[in-house]
Amino acid sequence: MNQKAEHDAVNILKGEGLFVDTGGLLSAEKTDKIIEISRNSFRRIRFNDQDGSSVISSTQYIDHPLCFGRDVFDIVLNRELLSLLCSYFGEEPVLTSCRLQKKILPHKAGILPHRDPDKGIGVIHYFTDCSKNTGATQFYLGSHINPPNEPLTDVKVDDADYFSYVQLNNFNIASLDGYPRGTTAIFNRSIIHSVPAYSIPGRIVILSIYHPRCIAKTLKYNHLINISSIRCLEDYQATSLGLDLPEMAEGDKIILDKAQIEGVYDSSILRRLFWVFRWFVSTFSIR
Repeated sequence: MNQKAEHDAVNILKGEGLFVDTGGLLSAEKTDKIIEISRNSFRRIRFNDQDGSSVISSTQYIDHPLCFGRDVFDIVLNRELLSLLCSYFGEEPVLTSCRLQKKILPHKAGILPHRDPDKGIGVIHYFTDCSKNTGATQFYLGSHINPPNEPLTDVKVDDADYFSYVQLNNFNIASLDGYPRGTTAIFNRSIIHSVPAYSIPGRIVILSIYHPRCIAKTLKYNHLINISSIRCLEDYQATSLGLDLPEMAEGDKIILDKAQIEGVYDSSILRRLFWVFRWFVSTFSIR
């Protein structure tokens, strides 16, 4: 991405709250590699939301994909992506969250329009085609600047501010329906977005959150990182992980060797049974 293209992308992101890249930030080779890496990992279940795999409603997460190694680092700490975010923030970005997500069941209700509580910039890397049948996120452009006055109060979950579709009639909608795998969606986390009902499971994405360095210093977060991967990082990638921040040196970063990581992703029968139980409870108790 040249300087002019980056400048234009930042202006779009600031004005509309969303910028979509179709392949420049995520190569077909990396897409294939992540699909291969994740295939076995999604079968390994551990229900500790801090380190392992978790299931929420119809979605399964690998909570720390950075432990898979260099291929993930090269995607979420892509030099061009970090440069764009640096131009947006006006200072170095820091990766504060990274999760691999797979839709494992169809969702008849979809996800209501909502605004995430944690500010910063969100990035979705798509490793499968975007389709309304598999869950195409849609964004209400400009809603990060002028949102509706009052969120809904009658929802069963309080993980975000939710809105009715009627409240959003005046916003233009940008849907990711029809975008190919390899698409990267970069958005202000204050923008209102939703996922309409979808009938086909299997969508795989990496969801990442970035904050400006001045904010990242104040946050509590952690990553599971393979020791061998740390040795291969470029300086700018290590900086964007916040490895040099004093707060991180006190233990918020968790660095493991290969044997420890394999222990995190445990595939025992009991954990698999608990996975089924947790899915059942979450599916029928969350709107």
